[in-house]
Amino acid sequence: MKANLSILFFCLLTLGFTSCEKRRFDEEILYEQTLCSDAWGYGGTDSQTTDKMIEYLEGKGVKIKDARITAERSAFVCEACTCKSGRVFYGRVRENDLAAAQKLGFRKR
Repeated sequence: MKANLSILFFCLLTLGFTSCEKRRFDEEILYEQTLCSDAWGYGGTDSQTTDKMIEYLEGKGVKIKDARITAERSAFVCEACTCKSGRVFYGRVRENDLAAAQKLGFRKR
């Protein structure tokens, strides 16, 4: 009986590690923010905008971790909505979410 419990415990432990492996967020992605054409909209602060981006991605079935926005350069000399703002979103997604994120305009870093 003790041996059976040990085997059961080992199997459950192994199964737990296997399922955790599938949840790893190994793929780093980025998206260059535009002046006014991002699908998730804009907030009053970078934090609010990042929250909107996270909600948008999760609504599309893409889970993201370590999401952040950074100002990497000044805005491009352009006033069209599709012009880049100089801010870049970064985050990590699971390998099985990478293709979906890329279809939404994100690039693998």
